[in-house]
Amino acid sequence: MKLIDQPKDVLRHFSTWALFAVAAVQGAWLILPDTLRADLPAHTGAWVEYFVLLASAWGLGGKVVQQPGVKP
Repeated sequence: MKLIDQPKDVLRHFSTWALFAVAAVQGAWLILPDTLRADLPAHTGAWVEYFVLLASAWGLGGKVVQQPGVKP
């Protein structure tokens, strides 16, 4: 395993922000009390799953795309 050349630039990567979004959404969903989740519309869980899948795909795509603001 080889580390990136500029570790201080890690917050400029799209993939980093996508992983932050995945962690935030999943964490928020998990800490919601069951009573509050029951009050939400039935399809809310599906939307959370779709968002997590989309943000995960965005993160994977960010690993292979040259990103502006990140030195090669």
